[in-house]
Amino acid sequence: MPDTNSPCPLAILLHGYSSRKESHTNEMLVPRLLDQGIACLRFDFRGHGQSAGDIGEMTITSGLSDLSSAIAWTYSKRSPTWTGVALVGSSYGGLISALYLTSHHDISCAVLKAPAFSWSQAKRFALEKHEIEKWRETGIWVAPSPLGDIDLPYDFYQDLMMHDVLRDAHKIDCPLFISHGTQDEAIPYQDSVILADLLGDKATLQILPGADHRFTDPKDASTFTDEAVLFLTQHLVS
Repeated sequence: MPDTNSPCPLAILLHGYSSRKESHTNEMLVPRLLDQGIACLRFDFRGHGQSAGDIGEMTITSGLSDLSSAIAWTYSKRSPTWTGVALVGSSYGGLISALYLTSHHDISCAVLKAPAFSWSQAKRFALEKHEIEKWRETGIWVAPSPLGDIDLPYDFYQDLMMHDVLRDAHKIDCPLFISHGTQDEAIPYQDSVILADLLGDKATLQILPGADHRFTDPKDASTFTDEAVLFLTQHLVS
């Protein structure tokens, strides 16, 4: 956060599932945004990084609650000095950002990187119908992640099924920049294409040929960062 109390815009950065606020994406974006006079807030979702809780207890609903708390905190500290607020979400954070926008209209713009719109579909877990049933019966499914296996309770799946970004996309009224790679191994890039089509002129879509879910190729990460910073600067500073 800037030390001064002068009015300025704010970007709130939301990391992905099993990641943390010091993600590579956030580390690339923050200095660039600060150079443009945009304050930045990064926070860990519950069960991640320095936040309390168990990652296995995290749901979409809890993520929305965490974001709401972070936004409320920023206003308690500096309101009304924010001249505009943007959400910048990666994967799970992108899903949470988009869902927040369907029911809140106090956000100036948003950047969604490889947003996990399809997470509520059973196929996104690479599970068959009988495996979903087993999950329901046992109460736990062991999900692999970059940080190790996660014991996901069936409540997680049930909560996912309550949310549908594409169904409620018409409720989003701010500009969005959506970036997705064609070789995303976790979430199909076509989901972002569908959302962009639904949003029409409100959406700017960046498709990166060959990019994976995390944009691990430095060229992909750089291309995304350049365009995201430009988009945020245009809508928050210009």
